[in-house]
Amino acid sequence: MIDSEDYAPNDPDVQEKSDLQGGSGGSDGSDDTPTPTETPTETPTDTPTDTPEPTPTPTDTPEPTPTSTPVPESFTYDETHEVPGPGYYQVPFESVNQFTLNWTVTNELTDERDFDVFLMSRSEFNQYIDYIDDESDHKPEVFPGGSAEGVTHDATRTATLDPGEYNLVVDNTDLGDAGDWGEEDPREVRIEIYGEDN
Repeated sequence: MIDSEDYAPNDPDVQEKSDLQGGSGGSDGSDDTPTPTETPTETPTDTPTDTPEPTPTPTDTPEPTPTSTPVPESFTYDETHEVPGPGYYQVPFESVNQFTLNWTVTNELTDERDFDVFLMSRSEFNQYIDYIDDESDHKPEVFPGGSAEGVTHDATRTATLDPGEYNLVVDNTDLGDAGDWGEEDPREVRIEIYGEDN
């Protein structure tokens, strides 16, 4: 250690300072160990907790408002079409519920040009196509209460049907009572259909 009085006895700046010490780094204080400063303690911030949200009481949830019985779905169809001879005109329809079907088909031409009206399921309609195209000998099954043969003026039927896909067919082939192959002149008919879910 070097005493400051021996090193610079007449230098007031040196004398005011404490003894110098050797080392890799000097300090201008009386103690070369720096005085630790107080590190401010971090104030914890509010962090989200896993505390569950309060469960609403039954009074907080609005009760469903009672509704009246839904109005049944319904559909209507009212158009006039020419039915080729030989040939047919078909109207497809479907329902996801049991429903009641009312139809009226009116002959818009002479009573001599009669026709048949068949109500059938979609699968039987596909069978109908195969039959009239001579691709199958199996006659399609129709709903007897919802079908009419040999109609000269008009016909009306009502049928209750299960959910499913159906076709109403105005037929001008030899499948039913109306006409024979090769002799069917075109027909013109008005088709009115009303269906309503039960």
